[in-house]
Amino acid sequence: MKKVFTYILLFYYIVHFIIPGFYFIGSGNFNTYTDIDDKQGILKGFILNSVMVLGTILVIQLLPEKRKSLLIEPKFFSIAPLFYFSIIFSVLYFFLRGGFEGKLSGSMAGSLFSYLALFLNPYMILLCVLFYQRRQFNLVILFLIYLVYTTFTGSRSGFISLFIIILMYPKFKNYTIYKKSIKKVLFAFLLISPVLFLLATVLIREASIIFTPDMIMRMIMGRMSFLETSMLPIHYKDLGDPLELFYDKYGLINQLKIITDTLFPGSLFGSDVMPNQYYRAAFMGYSEDFVLNVYTSINITLPIYLYMYMGGFFSCFFSILILFFYYCLLRKCINNMFLFVPLLASLYHLLYFFDWVMWFLQFFTFMLTSFTVYGFVVLRQSFVQMLKKRTEITPNNLL
Repeated sequence: MKKVFTYILLFYYIVHFIIPGFYFIGSGNFNTYTDIDDKQGILKGFILNSVMVLGTILVIQLLPEKRKSLLIEPKFFSIAPLFYFSIIFSVLYFFLRGGFEGKLSGSMAGSLFSYLALFLNPYMILLCVLFYQRRQFNLVILFLIYLVYTTFTGSRSGFISLFIIILMYPKFKNYTIYKKSIKKVLFAFLLISPVLFLLATVLIREASIIFTPDMIMRMIMGRMSFLETSMLPIHYKDLGDPLELFYDKYGLINQLKIITDTLFPGSLFGSDVMPNQYYRAAFMGYSEDFVLNVYTSINITLPIYLYMYMGGFFSCFFSILILFFYYCLLRKCINNMFLFVPLLASLYHLLYFFDWVMWFLQFFTFMLTSFTVYGFVVLRQSFVQMLKKRTEITPNNLL
């Protein structure tokens, strides 16, 4: 468990800070979203995230190992049909709600389709196939279908989602069978990932823009980098800006209200978007009307969120403490697929875009989908048993 947890933390750190950091140092300009040139803020954001990642790794490495950790055995015969069904359902839902525009505006929210979607998350079902299916499956086909689905529904991080799998997979016995295939497939997808990023952007989001190679590279690095987006909150916090909008929308009470509204039909506390939607309004000068009507995928990370409330030292301390308890919780529920896989799959999301609402929705959807997987397995076994009984009751057996 230590290795898996460490790999995910290091992947987050290297992909979102180290690689784009070297790129922007070489290009001489860290700015993608604004013209605020605050190198001290960038350095502080880098240090806060570095301390969180490296400090957490150090703490968990110091924990004693009680016994040799065993690999998790595959539990179910076949789950792949449910994965294919979830892809078909998700594509149908995507177009019924009006494509990418409807996805961003929350079209069909509260409908039967939207609630069914909570129980049919393709990524979670894909994980269950890879981790728990005993029957041999074609990993290339599964990954290709998922990547095509994410690309043509507007996601520009489908490849990253697949790459996270290889970081989680060593904890499961199936990895020993498929590790050669998964490494080859991911290497091939790595080579074409810039093309997939461009396709998701051009076909779904910004079809009217003519892209140059430099623009594409800068867009990719800007999408990967959390350096500038970590710097902006620090910049305004250190200037003494009151930032009422941030503390209103990112406040724990407001987040609990939104989480409560996601659990029940209707809007008990009034219609609102997730806190991270307000990032551009709080730190980039956009109007509240804009962020309410236009989706903006800019995120704040855990140590920066904590820095806004408690400063540098306690931000580092509590971010390490949160991740440490997360690790302990994973170890505690390792044999419970309804909690372990949703928690493990949501770890990267906790690091990647931090607000409690986004993390909870991701975890909650993964958990509900894990129950769907289990229900599918039970129904499938019941159907197989029924067929066996029918074949046993033949005319010859009745004589």
